[in-house]
Amino acid sequence: MRCPKCYIKLQAYYAFCPSCGEQIGPDRGRPWKVFGVAAVVAAVVMMALMFYHQSGFQAVRDTQHPVVSPPEKSPRLQVLIPDTEKSGKDFTVSVGRVVIEDIAGNRVAEMTAAVTDSGWLAVPAKLGIGGYNWYFLYSGGEMLEIIGGRIGDHDAVGIWQLRDMNRFSGPRLIAGNPSEPLRWISVVSELTLDLPHAGIISEQQNFFVVSLPSSIREPGVFIQGGAVVGWSFGHLLDHGYIWRGPDEESLVYELSVSDYYRTTFENSREERFIQAYAVKDAQPLDKLRLFADGFRRSARLPEQETPPHLSAAAVLARMHGLVSRLARDGRADDLLSVLDSRVLSGAGDVDLLRAVFSNVSRVEGISRAVDIIEEVLRNPGNFLDIEETQIRIFLTEMYGRWLNMLTESGDYAGGLAIYDRAARNAGDDPNLKLMGARMALAFDDWRTAENIMGSQWFPLDMSDQVKQIQDRIRLLKTGSDKIAVRFAPDAGRIGVQAVLNQRLRQGFIVDTGASMVTIPVAAAKQLGLYDASAPKHRVVTAGGVVFAPSVMIGSIGIGGWTETRIEAFVMDLPEYPGIGLLGMNYLNRFKMEVNADDGILTLAPR
Repeated sequence: MRCPKCYIKLQAYYAFCPSCGEQIGPDRGRPWKVFGVAAVVAAVVMMALMFYHQSGFQAVRDTQHPVVSPPEKSPRLQVLIPDTEKSGKDFTVSVGRVVIEDIAGNRVAEMTAAVTDSGWLAVPAKLGIGGYNWYFLYSGGEMLEIIGGRIGDHDAVGIWQLRDMNRFSGPRLIAGNPSEPLRWISVVSELTLDLPHAGIISEQQNFFVVSLPSSIREPGVFIQGGAVVGWSFGHLLDHGYIWRGPDEESLVYELSVSDYYRTTFENSREERFIQAYAVKDAQPLDKLRLFADGFRRSARLPEQETPPHLSAAAVLARMHGLVSRLARDGRADDLLSVLDSRVLSGAGDVDLLRAVFSNVSRVEGISRAVDIIEEVLRNPGNFLDIEETQIRIFLTEMYGRWLNMLTESGDYAGGLAIYDRAARNAGDDPNLKLMGARMALAFDDWRTAENIMGSQWFPLDMSDQVKQIQDRIRLLKTGSDKIAVRFAPDAGRIGVQAVLNQRLRQGFIVDTGASMVTIPVAAAKQLGLYDASAPKHRVVTAGGVVFAPSVMIGSIGIGGWTETRIEAFVMDLPEYPGIGLLGMNYLNRFKMEVNADDGILTLAPR
């Protein structure tokens, strides 16, 4: 049997649907025969969760400004609590529907609920998370605001109150005693059970958590002294909950609905996703920025309780579509303004990272794209360990591509600098080692090449390449009493790659017209030698007179040969940004011979 309204499967003996409250059976006009306010709440919980999880996406997707309206059938139902104390008076409690909306006005939960004498109703804690506005919708369309309640930090259920607390009359809520006899009454069937006591499993701030006999598998209420004292919630919660807070006469709310939202959901990932869905007419980049901003925030909902449209997978699918659209529209250069390393780490999606890398490398170059991957690896965020390994493999491939580009362009000095960076960040990869050794040998720097080759085990299929490099190293070692610098015969200048203080690789131009070595400001800072307040010297350059401080460089290594204690001016050369000059205070330490036809500069120590 299924409910004629919401179509969920029902037990044959159910008198009312636990999801939507629809009356079942031939006597559908008869009022509910239930005992207590909180009794209906259990049914409410089940319906609300189903609505939130199953219908939340539809509401957000299709409804820009939803209006709280009564359901198609909203009869005035009442819960009857008979006179168990022989006082000659029965009680009835008014029943309606709790409607919960998110910050964008989308209805995310709806549940049937009953109200006690002072306007109190019970709502499961997880049902209210993400609810920005709460209402109680009564028969005939009357809508009352739910203003605040009481809920412990670890309580599974909260008690909430209407702003108009005197609107209804009915039974009271009082503190229960699990050690005393209780009557349990189902809110979905005619079942009742008298219990001599309820075994306490644990205590929450406002509740005793009690064990339930196997015969209680439905939502229901516990009654003591003609008042409601607790609830069971069927399959939703395994145990019963007996109220241990103040009696209704002394009960006041401690937390407003807005405060509950602020402490449980505000500034969360899910809130930002809701806001992003609600903006219907945004441009693709603005829409992407809204979704991306969610991944800069922490998730508040457990994965199993997150509505499908607010899940990371659903949002990432939309972001992939927006990235593809921006790329097609020629807007790939805008991606980094939105998808920075923090967003990518928060998203934890390898495919999104690859998409960003592909677009950024095409627009801004491979250097900027590699920067992004390294930033992500420094703080991998939500990437799994296996995904982090995949990213490192991907980074190694990108370094290989980068080094190939530099080799093809003949930029061996730049290639060595990139190899050093790859060795630090991409680990020991045999292909990168071979490329680094070749870069060093382009400067006849056999010592660096030998160090690179000696730190790596190479597979058998690379034996021929390894032998070629080792033969070249042995040949250079036989003439290691000289420095041989190769250069393009028609280049117009001689470039050389040096290592400063045995740790910083720096490019130089051999300049016999310069009396002193010069290094860029950035290099001096990296070496820890820069002092802006140091005395400055008058230096005559081709562009005029400048003033620059001097520093003492501990060592300069070129081609496997190291010279120590060389003074240098710290200055940037406008015509050669990032490059230094190898002046005569270094060159005078050698006998210099230039073979312009073959492109070889030989420096023999004096």
